[in-house]
Amino acid sequence: MSRLPLIPLLLATVLAMPACSRKAAPPTHAAAPVAAPGLGLEIGKVPDGFRLVSKSAKDIVLAPKGKTASGRVVISLLPAAAGLNLVEAVHRHQAAVSARPDGAYLGAQELTGPLGTAYWSRGRFTADGKPVEETVIFTLDPSGRRIVSIRYTYPAGGDSRERVRSLLDVLGEIEAIPPAGATPTG
Repeated sequence: MSRLPLIPLLLATVLAMPACSRKAAPPTHAAAPVAAPGLGLEIGKVPDGFRLVSKSAKDIVLAPKGKTASGRVVISLLPAAAGLNLVEAVHRHQAAVSARPDGAYLGAQELTGPLGTAYWSRGRFTADGKPVEETVIFTLDPSGRRIVSIRYTYPAGGDSRERVRSLLDVLGEIEAIPPAGATPTG
């Protein structure tokens, strides 16, 4: 009977041995946020399907990764004179799309993003003899004083749904730049 308590101890030891001999996983390095102080925004992490092209005091430009993917995402602030009415920004986009060659406005929808209420607006037109699709998300900047425009322009095709989803991934990563001296909470 003295062997019975020994079996659970042996079993526990055998099961624990592989865990003790495992090598520690190499540390993963999180991508640094892409900050644009002139916009008061940063992209917490550039979504997997995109790469950073440029950033300046007035915009952040992303492009799809891959040899066959094309298009451009430009994150910028609308001029202060444009006001703060997101619905009006959508109407201006509708008018701009409709005024372009072969312009066809495809609609808009309200949504909620990390900066609050937002609208996406989409249309197709011809540019340089080729069909182009443009999806724009409008939302207020963290200060509530300007409209942020996240404009994705790409060749028109059968991948519109995926393009809109990837643009929403970009929206999901946009954050206010923390004040100087603030410690991150995450």
